[in-house]
Amino acid sequence: MQQIMPQVVEHKPINITEEVVVYLQKYREGKRTEEYDIETLEYLNAANEKKLKVGFTLVKMFEITAFYELNKINDNKTSSTYTVTSRPIKW
Repeated sequence: MQQIMPQVVEHKPINITEEVVVYLQKYREGKRTEEYDIETLEYLNAANEKKLKVGFTLVKMFEITAFYELNKINDNKTSSTYTVTSRPIKW
């Protein structure tokens, strides 16, 4: 994770059940470090298709979801889709 998100300084599971996994993630922006509970909302790990959807609340102002989807086209090609939504909690 450090290679694709260098600002993430810690990412560890804090609650694991059959339905959901919640991670504590620490993110450094300059000298400030923020902590977020990131919840796994959707997970699929099939041979030709992989999906991951996570959600968290950013500084009590935004609900963020990130959806990653990989689909195998053939042995040499994979389709990758990344979708992020940001919904304001406060105006």
